Amino acid sequence: MKKTFLIYLSIISILMVFFFIPIPRTDFYKNTRVGDLARIPLIDPYEIGSATGSTWFITVDHPINFIGIDLRDYGLFIDSVGVGNDFFVLHSPSVQRVEFKGVSAWLVFDCKSNVGQVFYDKRGYLTYIKRSYKINNLKLYDPNLVYKKFEKTLELPREWKRPYPIPNCP
Repeated sequence: MKKTFLIYLSIISILMVFFFIPIPRTDFYKNTRVGDLARIPLIDPYEIGSATGSTWFITVDHPINFIGIDLRDYGLFIDSVGVGNDFFVLHSPSVQRVEFKGVSAWLVFDCKSNVGQVFYDKRGYLTYIKRSYKINNLKLYDPNLVYKKFEKTLELPREWKRPYPIPNCP
């Protein structure tokens, strides 16, 4: 009886390790596609994706908090993207949500706090990253060009700061 209990306890402990302890994904920065979706990794687990190879949008498997805004309601199509140490910036030339239709937006997402800010003017966005991250201007890239290089070489832009070195990335 005692032996059976110890065996069950061992099995449960092993299963808990596999299901509840996060295991770093070594392939996050190495895959260019997920199924039919082209993808560009930003900071694990955040990425942008494209079904067409030209229209990009944020793809995540958990909610992203942009100060009470659900990004799925906004119809954001991304035309430029940048990555800093623990944050990324997405620019949408034309938000599709009715009350903001046609307005340009900059989305700054802080990966440490899991909170983002939305700015509808470039000056506000630049002031925020300067104050919050001590950066005067973050270089934003066309995701189509980033993907073309990433697809061929698995290299992301040099300026994209990552929390730790990634194999095959400069």
